[in-house]
Amino acid sequence: MEQVSESASRDELRLLGEVTAQNVKVIRHEGGHQLFHLTGVTPIEVYSGGWLIEGLAVYCETDPIGTPHEERLMQLRFELERSELMPLEYLLHFKRGTELHQLDPLYANLAYAESWAFVYFLMQNYRDPFFNFLKEMRAQNETFDSQ
Repeated sequence: MEQVSESASRDELRLLGEVTAQNVKVIRHEGGHQLFHLTGVTPIEVYSGGWLIEGLAVYCETDPIGTPHEERLMQLRFELERSELMPLEYLLHFKRGTELHQLDPLYANLAYAESWAFVYFLMQNYRDPFFNFLKEMRAQNETFDSQ
């Protein structure tokens, strides 16, 4: 009986740890949305592209910010093995992050993973031009359309 109780306690602690880690990711993700919205990088009035809006937010999920996102990398590797990655042209088609939510949940997860990968790639390989792009995004008004 004591072994069962110890096992249940271990399972409860493991589950609590997983839930806490997931909550931290959600808080960092939504905080990323707030940060980029309040700084004018992704204002609601400007159609800046779903890939940018969600890619930046997912980029903020890791600790420290900007390190490889292991969960998203696993998703991408799994889809790559199946040869079913979303074409970049399709990903760039979404004007708002909310449009990603309208996809089938598995495809939406892939869109988030690919958006993160694109932002991560730009930050790793083209940091200065990407920062210049983000500065330009801040200068756009409601007539701007990312497409």
